[in-house]
Amino acid sequence: MPKLLTAILTLLSVAAVAQPPATEDDFFKYYGPPGSSTYTSFTDAFKDAKKGVVYKLKTDQPAPKKLDKLAEISSLQILSISNNYISNLPANIGNLSSLVYFKSEDNPLKTLPATVSGWNNLLYLKLYNTEIDTLPKDIGGWGRLKEFEWLGNKGDTVKLPIEVKYWRALKSFAIQKVILDTLPNTITLLSELNELKLDSCGLNVLPHFWGEYKGKVVGFEKLERLSVSGNNLISLPPTLWYCRNLRLLDLSSNKLTALPDDICRLKSLEILDLTGNSFSPYQLAVLKGLLPNCRIIY
Repeated sequence: MPKLLTAILTLLSVAAVAQPPATEDDFFKYYGPPGSSTYTSFTDAFKDAKKGVVYKLKTDQPAPKKLDKLAEISSLQILSISNNYISNLPANIGNLSSLVYFKSEDNPLKTLPATVSGWNNLLYLKLYNTEIDTLPKDIGGWGRLKEFEWLGNKGDTVKLPIEVKYWRALKSFAIQKVILDTLPNTITLLSELNELKLDSCGLNVLPHFWGEYKGKVVGFEKLERLSVSGNNLISLPPTLWYCRNLRLLDLSSNKLTALPDDICRLKSLEILDLTGNSFSPYQLAVLKGLLPNCRIIY
C-alpha cells in the first residue's frame, strides 16, 4: 500500500477514535484492530486467548467457575458483562493492562479488587445495578479515565475515596441512584471535568466547587453541565458561582426555596431546572430578572 494512503488511513482512524463514542456499539467499533471479532462466549474467548487475538468480549452468559481465566486474555481491550451472576471479580483481573472499556450491568458486584489499579489504560468505566459498599483507594491509578458512570447500587452508603483526585483526565462523572457519603473536597482537582451528575444520591450538602490546594486555587473551570436532581439540598455552596462556563444546572426535586443573587454570575447559564422544589412566585420572578437569558423550568 502506498505510504501516503497508509498515512491518510491512519489519520482517519485516529480521528474516528478521538470522537467520543455515543453508544456501546461505538466502543466495539472504534477500539481493537480493524476487523477484530467480538466474542460473546467466555468459553470461546478463553480458548482463543492462548493465540493472543481476543480484543473484545461482550457476553451475558453465566460466569464460569474459572473466571480468573479472564486475566489470561492480555490483549483484551473491551469487556462488557451483563447478567452473569458475578458478585466478585477475580483478583488477577488487574492483569488486563490493555483494557480501555469496562462495563458490568446487572451483576451483584460487592466490591472491586485492589488490583484494578493495573488497568492503567482504562478510559471508560460503567457500573450498572451493583451491590458495592466500598471502592478501593487503588482506583486512583486510573489516571487516563475519561468517563465514570455508576447507575444503581443496592449496597450501603458509599464513601468515595479521596484518590479520585488522580483522575485528572476525567470529563464526565455520573453517579445516579447510589447513596453517597459526603463527597471528598479533592474532587475539585478534576479540572478537565465537563459534566457532573450526582442524581438521587441522598446528598444533604455539596462539596465546594473551588478551593485551595498546595497554595493554588483549583476548581471546575470547564464544567458545563451539573445535575444534582433528587437529593435533599436546602442550599448550594457559594463556590458554585465560580463555575463561569456552566450551561445547564439541574436542581430538580430537592428542598430549595431560594437561590442567592450571586447566581447572576453564571453568565453562560442556558437552562436552570427547579421543578420539584418550593420556590415562591416572587423568588421565581427575582431569578428571571437575575438570569434574563436563561430558560428557567419550574
